[in-house]
Amino acid sequence: MRNLDLWIYGPGGQLDPVCAIYGCLDAKLPRKCKVSVLVPYKAMSALTFLTFGADSILMGDMGQLSPIDAQVTIPKKGEQVKRFSVEDIRSLFLFSKELLGATRGAQPLRPVMSRLLREIRPSLVGQVRRIIEHSKLVGTALLRHRYRRNPGKGPPNSELLKITECFSSMHGLHGHPIFCEEARDLGLDFAKRANPKVNKMMWELYESYAADLDLERHFLGREIWNSSSPPAQERVVFKNACVGLLESETQSWAFTQDLVLRKEVQGTPNLNVNLQANVPVPPAQPEAQQLLQAALQQALEQQIRAARQTLPHRVILSAQNAGWTRIC
Repeated sequence: MRNLDLWIYGPGGQLDPVCAIYGCLDAKLPRKCKVSVLVPYKAMSALTFLTFGADSILMGDMGQLSPIDAQVTIPKKGEQVKRFSVEDIRSLFLFSKELLGATRGAQPLRPVMSRLLREIRPSLVGQVRRIIEHSKLVGTALLRHRYRRNPGKGPPNSELLKITECFSSMHGLHGHPIFCEEARDLGLDFAKRANPKVNKMMWELYESYAADLDLERHFLGREIWNSSSPPAQERVVFKNACVGLLESETQSWAFTQDLVLRKEVQGTPNLNVNLQANVPVPPAQPEAQQLLQAALQQALEQQIRAARQTLPHRVILSAQNAGWTRIC
């Protein structure tokens, strides 16, 4: 029976699909089939969780995992979206305890909690607690799943929980890159570096997918309309964007769709530009007048571009005409 090599790349995503992937693999694969996760480049956040349940992790020279602290997004009407890590809440109280010397009792931390609840809804604070516990549960379960598939003396549950906590809270930044040696130091002793031949093959595969899926393009609507020459229309369509590939030994299929970016203005933008210039120009020098006019026009355009950066609008992404197309 052939083993399965799972090549992955991505900045992260939701945790639920990771559990669904391993549920599907358990249902479809024979017990003796080994699952190796190949990491040529970035396998961040939720994709780091995906490596926890593998029989082995093969990392390229640029292969990197990341902390698995979940991120919370708070949308507020008319304001910029707030995004923070669930570990930020824990760090806030640990830092407050250090500053206040509050080793016992909650009385000194009440002002901190009061200020926090003014920034974040109480229900969201409770959600943060559930997210932290859920992340620990999933991480520990995937590691237990891995050692269950590999008979022998595996670490106790307390050690598996410790590995998950290390990946959750041992680093200050969510995007901190964790390369192979550090991953092993944090407890993933089944991670290893690919040899030069395999590393080259994994990277060539990444470059091929990057070209097919246009991985270097960021569909950031605000950047499109805030550019030096924004489109006049309020709706921009990227035709036939390839967002998925499905390949076997005999066939290749591409999932394409039209990505639609629509700008929705919130409130009335104020684009009044105050342009002042007191430069005397002799009337006998028309070329100087032309240079001044060009300078004034350039200054005006710069102020308009700066004003555009503060436009109170949001960008809505949707898709249409989606479907699979056979490539070969």
